[in-house]
Amino acid sequence: MNSTSQTTPPKQQLSELFGNYKAEWLHERMFDLFTQPAYLPDLEDHRPCVLMGGRGTGKTTALRSLSYEGRFARAKHDIAAIKSWKYFGFYYRVDTNRVTAFRGPELPAARWTKTIWALH
Repeated sequence: MNSTSQTTPPKQQLSELFGNYKAEWLHERMFDLFTQPAYLPDLEDHRPCVLMGGRGTGKTTALRSLSYEGRFARAKHDIAAIKSWKYFGFYYRVDTNRVTAFRGPELPAARWTKTIWALH
């Protein structure tokens, strides 16, 4: 152990080691390490649901596991398994620069809500 790690608080050491790590950097290897959460069947149900959790809790990873690529990897690349699938999911990463364009003082939140409901 070096002298720096002896003076750095453990919380800061952990943050430096793991704080900025993102599972999406693993690309397709992510599915080799994936552990199915207990709530995954609820996401596969026909009923709508809301997936909530703090940053880094696995929301995106769980949703990506439902994509075609994720399901195929979880099926150990067994082509025969595809025939039994009831759905084909896809994952699309939204450009956050475009999403943030919908924020701002130009239009109040009530107006956005009214516009969104009018689209349905």
